[in-house]
Parts: sequence; structure tokens; C-alpha cells
Amino acid sequence: GQADGVQDSADAAGLLIARLVLAREESERGHYDSALQTLETIAPKFDAAGTPFWAQAARMVLVQLWLHLGQPARAVALLRDEPEGVAPWLRADRALLQRELAAALG
Repeated sequence: GQADGVQDSADAAGLLIARLVLAREESERGHYDSALQTLETIAPKFDAAGTPFWAQAARMVLVQLWLHLGQPARAVALLRDEPEGVAPWLRADRALLQRELAAALG
């Protein structure tokens, strides 16, 4: 029934969130290839699932990783569109990240 579909989507979102957390840990430990691969595939999946907070969180981790790798140009498009309905603190974090990105690009 309908409850099964809701549970399935909650399980899918939970799995994506777990993958995001793991990718962030991998990037912090220097496992960049694996982290990049995961982050680039899950952000669009969060978009498709209608979870803008998590889509934005995934993109921000990816931006930080590109900055760390010295490739800020790859991060520009990730922060281009301001998502609707994102928490003020996340919007502030995003603005700081945009400033870091602008500084890295000169």
C-alpha cells in the first residue's frame, strides 16, 4: 500500500545519507577518488528524491573536496543555483563556501 512506498523512500533516503557521511569521512581521510565518485553520484539522487537539504549538503562537501584538491573551477557550478527552502544556517555555510571559492579562483 501507500505506507510501503513511504517506507521505501525513507529507506532510500537513509541509504543516501549514510553514503554521504561515508564519503565525507573518506575525503577527510584522504580517500579522494572514492569520495568524489560517491559525492558526484548522490547529489542528483537527493535532488530526484526531493530532499534539497541533503542535495545541498552533498554539493557542499564536494565543493570542499575540490577546494582541498586545488581544483576550485570544478566547484563553481555546484554553488551556482540557490536552493529553495534551505535552513538559514546552511545558507550561511554556503555563503562562506562561495567566498572561499571566489578567493581560490582569485
